[in-house]
Amino acid sequence: AENDADEVTVFYEMTSVDCKDNGVDGDPYSSIGSKLAVDEKGTLYLIACPSSVTLLDKEDGHVVGTLTLDNLQKSEKHPTAPSIFTSISFGEDGYLYMTSPTELMRVKSRVGGMALP
Repeated sequence: AENDADEVTVFYEMTSVDCKDNGVDGDPYSSIGSKLAVDEKGTLYLIACPSSVTLLDKEDGHVVGTLTLDNLQKSEKHPTAPSIFTSISFGEDGYLYMTSPTELMRVKSRVGGMALP
């Protein structure tokens, strides 16, 4: 039987070499590309490394930004930053939510999440 499906192409290629850290528990591939969120403009938010979120253009997959744990402001209540991102999602309240193994974090977003049907 003939396959009518579109050919699969690589949209964005990532490797552990791109990460400044060495994965989780020494496994450099443990979190690479593990979580994805999409905003209302179609920008993809990919946890490409355990300690960073890579923002990708929806048309060609080129990097348009990066959010790293180093960039997160620490509060008096939480003086140390978490070590890794474990998930990411847009909330309906205008925030981008991220989790670490021990914390739920949020940052005000200028765009909302993609509307689901």
